[in-house]
Amino acid sequence: MKLSPEETLVLLLSQPAPSDMVMREVWTLLSDTSQPIKYDKLFQLANLNQVTPLLYKNLASVQAVPQEIIQRMKTQYILTLQRNAAHLAETLSILDILKRSGVCAIPLKGSFAAEILLGDMGLYPTSDIDILVPWDDLKKARASLIAAGYELSESISEQDQLSSSYHLYFHRDTTTLELHWNLVRRYFDAPPSYWWEDAQEMDFRGMTFFCLSCEKYLLYLIFRFYCKAFMPLHHAVLMLPLLRNGIDWDRFMRFARQLRMRRLVLITLNLMHDAFRLDIPEEITRKKLIGYQFLKRLVISGFFNPDVKLHLRMLLYLSLLDSPYDVLRVFLRRIFPTPAEIRLRYNIPHGSLMILPYYLLNPFVMLFKKTSR
Repeated sequence: MKLSPEETLVLLLSQPAPSDMVMREVWTLLSDTSQPIKYDKLFQLANLNQVTPLLYKNLASVQAVPQEIIQRMKTQYILTLQRNAAHLAETLSILDILKRSGVCAIPLKGSFAAEILLGDMGLYPTSDIDILVPWDDLKKARASLIAAGYELSESISEQDQLSSSYHLYFHRDTTTLELHWNLVRRYFDAPPSYWWEDAQEMDFRGMTFFCLSCEKYLLYLIFRFYCKAFMPLHHAVLMLPLLRNGIDWDRFMRFARQLRMRRLVLITLNLMHDAFRLDIPEEITRKKLIGYQFLKRLVISGFFNPDVKLHLRMLLYLSLLDSPYDVLRVFLRRIFPTPAEIRLRYNIPHGSLMILPYYLLNPFVMLFKKTSR
């Protein structure tokens, strides 16, 4: 697949601490006078993929890049850093609320993950807060958050969230909180307790709370990247530090087989190897599964396309499931979802008769609706 120099630069620079080999490739592209870099396009593509702060960090000392572009990227970095500082403070406050109520909790991504994995909160734009709690403690967690001033989302039925989702939405001021009790839905199956079996305690800024094992956290990030139809590139960033160190690969692949996501894992890891020039174990990279080259082109084209048919892409990505039975099961579920899923998908109030036309039109929306990013 032929990429423009700007697209290649976005891929290479959307990672913390790129290797010397990657930076040599970057310098070759920047200094190629036969194909001068269109820096406005570079900035636009970085924003589309929500990775502008990473490009700023990696290009700040590169003299070949115009200072005007560096300053525009720096502004994005500073804004992200400011938002994430407030975001992290709120995350720690929520963890404290839950802990005082006797609820164990695991922060999943956002500013906390940026600080722990990337070493810099300004490198990873965040929006909502995601926290995992045990299913048995969900009611207790719900009550403690409401007592602290959080409100359940009024636009989405709590009953629908409990029956067809895997988290509850809470709001307080400008904060949106997703309280999870499981990290898989529809595509794969795992009991809520699965994520807690090897969870470990960690200390952070004077607090002690739980975190996922490296292997299960990587599975969660791959699953999330998949559920977002591999867009934007921002959703891949947190995987990179894990892939560079800390993974027990035998254990990880055993977990992938347990969740029946071996094919998805192999193709995603090969994609990360090819796109980011990451060192992935040879026993994984040599397993080029059928359809990989087509899927790789599809995924990478999605990074740089501002308008995509998201639902159609997800139908194509069903081929990443491990068995024909899983493909058929999920395909039918997407074409003929439960009423609760329809209400969640199209934000329809519980009890509204609008569910009828949306249900009938759902197959056509999936095939023809474009999603603006």
